[in-house]
Amino acid sequence: MVFKPKKISEKARAEAISKINIKAEDLMAKEKADPTYIPMYCAMYPGLAKIVRNCGYALAIHGSLQRDFDLVCIPWVAHPAESHQVVDEILKVYALRVIGYPEIKEHGREAWTLSIGFGECFLDLSFMPLTYQKL
Repeated sequence: MVFKPKKISEKARAEAISKINIKAEDLMAKEKADPTYIPMYCAMYPGLAKIVRNCGYALAIHGSLQRDFDLVCIPWVAHPAESHQVVDEILKVYALRVIGYPEIKEHGREAWTLSIGFGECFLDLSFMPLTYQKL
């Protein structure tokens, strides 16, 4: 079967094009978004994932990355490291500071907040609870 485009009138074609054409002035008039830390978060991810994987977890990104870097550590081996051991390994590689104490969140997640730089951006690191079951 051969695709044959539907024929439309010149008027309908011009009208459709006018709806999708954006003038340069319109683009310039729109308010520009403030820069974010997303490029830095992306640059950090491979190293963080390697550290976390070596401790027995998978690392997932959660959220928009607009305000902070939300990461979830998911236990991936039979006996992964404790969350504080993973955080210690991260602190050996990255110049981060732990803010406060870990909090227990919904479904037993343990959440740590790490300050990046001078506290303008943050890494929120959550650990899913460990459950040991016989397979």
